[in-house]
Amino acid sequence: MESGISESQLVYQAKEGCNRSFDALVELYKPFLGYKTKVYYLEGSDKGDVYQECLIGLHKAVRDFDLSKKCGFKTFARLCIDRHLVSSIKSANRDKHKILNWSKNLPDLESCYLIDHEADPYNILITREKLSILS
Repeated sequence: MESGISESQLVYQAKEGCNRSFDALVELYKPFLGYKTKVYYLEGSDKGDVYQECLIGLHKAVRDFDLSKKCGFKTFARLCIDRHLVSSIKSANRDKHKILNWSKNLPDLESCYLIDHEADPYNILITREKLSILS
């Protein structure tokens, strides 16, 4: 934690919109988020996407945490992260998302197309200029 600030103070400040406090909470929970990233699998995504979902769960925990309740933030945050991950997995596994999960990224598809570089307008213009100079 940054300079002796308690976790509850970080949560309070993050709730008020302090990005540095939220970043400090992310650093504090980084080992847990990394563990969840390894444990959960999100159809059609990579580990970075799962990590982003963990961050969304942590953000929801900060947003929804009630400081007046007796529950600790750590317990609440872990529950929110788990529930958000499970919800994301259920959403990704729905039939309406199957087409997206099995589709290819655009950079992967570039190799499937034959590009005629001679038909490129820039190359045509350069060729015409070269011909006019030679004539």
